[in-house]
Amino acid sequence: MEWLKQKGWYRLVAVFLLTFAVLACFGRALHYEFLSDDTDNIARHPAVGAGTESLWSIWSQPYERMYIPVTYTVWRMEATLAKAVAKHQGPLLTTPFHAGNFLLHIGACCLVLLLLQAFGFSGSASLLGALCFAVHPLQTEPVCWATGLKDVLGGFLSLLALWCLISARTKAGFIAATLAAVLAMLAKPSSACLPLLGISLLFFHRQRRSTSAWLTLFGWSLAAAATLGITKSVQPIVDPFSGLEFIPKLNQRWLVASDALAFYAHKMIWPLPLSFDYGRTPESVLNGSFSHLGLLICLIGALGLILRRRPWWLVMAALYFLFSLAPVSGLVPFSFQRISTVTDRYAYLALFGLALVTAGISDHFPKVGRSAITGVILAFALLTWRSTGAWKDSDSLFTQALKSNPQSWLAHEALGGTALKRGDLGVALNHFVAEQNLQPNQPNALTMIGLTFRKAGAADKADFYLKAGNRIFVNRLLSEAQRLIDEGRMKDAERFLRVAKKFSPHRRKVIIALEALLRRQGDTNEADQLMRLLQPSPNPEQAQGPDSEIEGKGK
Repeated sequence: MEWLKQKGWYRLVAVFLLTFAVLACFGRALHYEFLSDDTDNIARHPAVGAGTESLWSIWSQPYERMYIPVTYTVWRMEATLAKAVAKHQGPLLTTPFHAGNFLLHIGACCLVLLLLQAFGFSGSASLLGALCFAVHPLQTEPVCWATGLKDVLGGFLSLLALWCLISARTKAGFIAATLAAVLAMLAKPSSACLPLLGISLLFFHRQRRSTSAWLTLFGWSLAAAATLGITKSVQPIVDPFSGLEFIPKLNQRWLVASDALAFYAHKMIWPLPLSFDYGRTPESVLNGSFSHLGLLICLIGALGLILRRRPWWLVMAALYFLFSLAPVSGLVPFSFQRISTVTDRYAYLALFGLALVTAGISDHFPKVGRSAITGVILAFALLTWRSTGAWKDSDSLFTQALKSNPQSWLAHEALGGTALKRGDLGVALNHFVAEQNLQPNQPNALTMIGLTFRKAGAADKADFYLKAGNRIFVNRLLSEAQRLIDEGRMKDAERFLRVAKKFSPHRRKVIIALEALLRRQGDTNEADQLMRLLQPSPNPEQAQGPDSEIEGKGK
């Protein structure tokens, strides 16, 4: 390998090998169809697939509680290409979106190669580290999933920012690093960890003597603070439809985060089985499912022993691993935790830490280490190639999710919805019943069971389940609103109560709760209007219970 470097061919051959590895592992996903989230985020987006709004709308407002304008801008460019190829006929082509993921992932692999070389690793070690990053099975989700662009794009821009930071020699280089960092945060909000990543790398590089580098990191910190503020405002943890129902207390979150870090460490070493839904919610972890904490304790003990010998690359990899996963470890609650705290795509940027360890072992044990790592990379590549098949369509993906996690209520919901659309009512009903058994206090499954019976012509059963689902949903909103009121979060509580009134506009308990909250906030006019709905109805048969439906004037 060194002779290639001396003759000037090293990087050309390395880029070829990385490109070949990526296409060999992920290439068959080039023509895969859109999944459910892809349809919502891309095909139906008014400024991307639908094309009914301008580019300015992407930058001026969030969409579906996400503000990632750089990602949506790239999707818009890919959609424009897809429409041009198809001559604006038929559904949106998926090939340009998958091709964009491939190109960005190849670019990220090349940046990993450059970063490893910048830290003094040999050509062979750097290439092995980049190949490990390229073909690791955890990369399957972000690379094969069209919506995974936000993870791949955020990772590419983050790695670009880090490379510019440690290689910059002029003011223009540091400006380029800052620009890449800001774009990364606007592509994926969890890239706000970049200042910490910069510190973890800069401390072990000669660039640490540069005052400009530390000033650049200070600028990144300001951008990260702004990103976190925007994210908190547009992605509420407490949401009537998709927010967390259980939010761990501060003294519980370190357990959730520890379990998540141990989980990712385990998956990097032994990536089986793979799934987008591991079901590791905060509740399941705190209720005793600490299967990975023992591994974390062992890893910490091993790290302590190794630190006595102080291999700098291992210390840097450990710090990088911790900092890159901190935003998605559960220390700060986020909405996807209602499904699982951990998922494969969150590890995209963290896998550079594994690349560091790979390169370090290769140089530390040049004969045995490189042979063993080459075998591991080949095994990873084969496993990744096999894993891509699960992403060809929604049925394949959710069927695989159920095999990996039989407790996945989301997979049952998705498979039931697909069966309902194609008219397979028996299969749909089985999936919805299974979902209801897994989540007895959730309204979604009851509502879908009702819709299934309605499609089957069983009107009485349909009404029963639809009303039951509505009642559970409204009761949940009322309970959450009361918790928010107790915490002094009146605006959030009002949002929940207004949604409850929309779904159950004549229910006494909802009207009384909203009226009391509005009066407490000084909005007496609307509170008085609600009070009029509570006036006795002239209908003598109307139920007068505290939880009855208001008829008469309210209706």
